[in-house]
Amino acid sequence: MSFSFVNPLDVANTIHLGTIALAEAARQCDNLQLFIFASSSEVYGRATVFPTPETSPLGATSPYAVAKIAAEEQLRVMGQSYGFPFLIIRPFNTFGRALVGSQHFVVERAIVQALLEGHIRLHDPRPHRAFIFRSDHVQGYLQAIARHRQGTLLAGETINLASGVCYSIAEMAQMVAQPVGRVSGREVTVEFSQVPDRPLDIPRLQGDGRKARELLGWTPQYSLEDGLAKAVEEWASLLNK
Repeated sequence: MSFSFVNPLDVANTIHLGTIALAEAARQCDNLQLFIFASSSEVYGRATVFPTPETSPLGATSPYAVAKIAAEEQLRVMGQSYGFPFLIIRPFNTFGRALVGSQHFVVERAIVQALLEGHIRLHDPRPHRAFIFRSDHVQGYLQAIARHRQGTLLAGETINLASGVCYSIAEMAQMVAQPVGRVSGREVTVEFSQVPDRPLDIPRLQGDGRKARELLGWTPQYSLEDGLAKAVEEWASLLNK
């Protein structure tokens, strides 16, 4: 079961109430220029338009998405009430967490299982995701800061970080198996339980990244294949220590 379904209060306290606390503290700063909130593609829920633009209706399918939407709404209220300068960035599915050792997310689970066991066991193979590698995700925030300093008006904006290219979980798993096989020298097998990872899984998350290109000058530098090769290398180094 997905973490936020098991720990909804912790998730709400961290994301929603935590954002309020940080934003209120930032509001007391005399020279505050821009408050950037890291939202999530999951706020779109079961979207019907693909690639999904920032103007699409929101529809949470998990306590995590509920908390992200609530935090976004809080910032909008603060913007309207006090002129609070916020920017909402909605990254799509990021991977490459070996540097922090996090195995919770689907790409990380697949890589770690493949490296340790030579076998990938995941849930539903059918959902489609537009994956972005860690460094592309971070670069989106850095370019937002740089563009703001150059005079681009970003306060009040909402921007997707999305490649627009979508892969099924089954395709992603097979793409993990290839570089792991090269590293380990053995064939990696893949299987799926066919059971969704959570009660209301999202069939497709595929964002429209045009606004990020126009306002931030952002485009992902890593394809999924290149990002997975880098992520496998990092995880192999960590697990072999």
